[in-house]
Amino acid sequence: MSKYDTVLFDFDGTIVDSTPAVLGAWKHTYDMLKPGQYNESACLSTFGEQLDVSLHRYFPETPVDEAVAIYRDWQISRLPELVKAFPGVFEALGRIHGSGFRLGLVTSRHRETADVLFDLFNVRDYFDAVVVCEDTERHKPDPEPIDKALRILGSEAEKSLYVGDAVFDLLTAHNAGVDYALVMWTKTYDVERDEAGTPVRAVTGVTDDQPEYFIESPDEIIDVL
Repeated sequence: MSKYDTVLFDFDGTIVDSTPAVLGAWKHTYDMLKPGQYNESACLSTFGEQLDVSLHRYFPETPVDEAVAIYRDWQISRLPELVKAFPGVFEALGRIHGSGFRLGLVTSRHRETADVLFDLFNVRDYFDAVVVCEDTERHKPDPEPIDKALRILGSEAEKSLYVGDAVFDLLTAHNAGVDYALVMWTKTYDVERDEAGTPVRAVTGVTDDQPEYFIESPDEIIDVL
């Protein structure tokens, strides 16, 4: 019998590869506001964090709404071209959904661009609850986004698993009392392996918290349920 009855997923970096679209938008924003100062590593460290918070940290002299508009205006028309589904993820989602698990999507992405991608990939066909940035007052790593998804689904934290790729996903899950599975097809932080090559420790530089599971391919999500 499964330990879980509910599986929550992050979106960017977990279900779809949006890294080119995200980094491209960051570079454009730097080109507009701080020419020549773009730092890819710093931008990668923001993955999973609410965009408004990240932009305010790096462009404190610019009104947040203005910085968001610069970022989003560059990105939104390019999403269909630059964002791709990770191989095997939607097949795994279909199997999980068909096996009777409750599925929820919890993302920091704003609704305007989220809706473009959700329609592109028919995301709502797989999920019984979808939580985007505007749906909560507080955001990752605060537990409110996961708490809201669990309320919608009628699920309990101790019977739920959150699947994500970023340190903010890890912190959000544990702050909500939910187990966390780290996917390995997006490299937002380092993972140490033992002599056999098995992942044993996530190195985030932010927290000593560790995932309950390391997931190297989409099929492995089903194996841990």
